[in-house]
Amino acid sequence: MKIRAALIDHIPRSPILENPVFSVSLSTVRTMEVYPNSIRQLEGAFFFIACAENQKWLWILRSDKHAPRAEHFDGSGVNAEGLKTGERLLRCPLNQANATALLSAFPFTRPVPLGLAACNIRS
Repeated sequence: MKIRAALIDHIPRSPILENPVFSVSLSTVRTMEVYPNSIRQLEGAFFFIACAENQKWLWILRSDKHAPRAEHFDGSGVNAEGLKTGERLLRCPLNQANATALLSAFPFTRPVPLGLAACNIRS
């Protein structure tokens, strides 16, 4: 199955409590286990977390023509079966630089205080 089609098929309509992984083949001998709740689309690119070679990575599937924000991520290209012409798959480490780029690309990932408006602390 093509990587893009597999991601589209597994985007949850609402968060999945258990968040079971699904496998995507990178080659005849390599696969990655994708966490469906992590799949996000931005500017025609897919951003997601998947485990490959016993390590979690941030992955970005993008077209060479689109997704200028994807250029802000530190990662390396991966050769994979199932990529369309002009698509690139980037494997990015889970590091501070990529965390900062994620916060910029997806503002909903920024930490926010919860419940402070309802707190009334009196001595």
